Amino acid sequence: MQSKLVNLARVLFVLPGGHELTTGRFSLLDTGKAITERYGFLKSPQTLEEWQHSEGAKFSHGRHHETIITQLIIYGRGFAVDTEVSTDESEKILLDLIQWGSTKFGVRLPTPRRADLAFVSNLTFVADISLDWLHPALRMLGERVTPFAGWLAPSAKYETTGVTLKMDDFNMKFSPSVFSIERRVDVRFSENTYFSAAPMPTGEHLKVLEEFETAIRSSGRRGQF
Repeated sequence: MQSKLVNLARVLFVLPGGHELTTGRFSLLDTGKAITERYGFLKSPQTLEEWQHSEGAKFSHGRHHETIITQLIIYGRGFAVDTEVSTDESEKILLDLIQWGSTKFGVRLPTPRRADLAFVSNLTFVADISLDWLHPALRMLGERVTPFAGWLAPSAKYETTGVTLKMDDFNMKFSPSVFSIERRVDVRFSENTYFSAAPMPTGEHLKVLEEFETAIRSSGRRGQF
């Protein structure tokens, strides 16, 4: 990959039963003030409605040491921490919040293991590859469809723009997010810029993308196209 950018590195921890963050256990006013002071958030929940929002109580743009916290979300049953650095950094902030919060508010919260966490990693990268290289049938589809664009795009052609992997989540209460690689929107195809989302730590996500790039380059070099 020629370059890469972390768009989102999220770590999510769902508390086990019996550790719910109810308003009867915490003073919302004191909690919000203490969290804002510790991490320097520029925006924090100000009303009961914001604290009890279905998408969680959101704190925006803070800092932990040298890392900018894009967002901290507190749910009734857990936390989510977003940065644009790596999920490792987001995990450090989550652990700091839990350890500090347990002491500060006198409520013992469980320390998560890596296996207890869920991850969301969004990356932008540049790679001199074509997703048409995945299989000859994809290029064939593009060639068959392109003539029907007619006068709308006489000099353009259809290409494969994305790959998505998803679990069969039938009867799943919660399902992992999809893994996807797709051309970045509003960027010319010739710039070879891609966006990828994955339910995995940032480091592992980068490794998978590098392995994918190596494999797809190998397909192109074998002269399949």
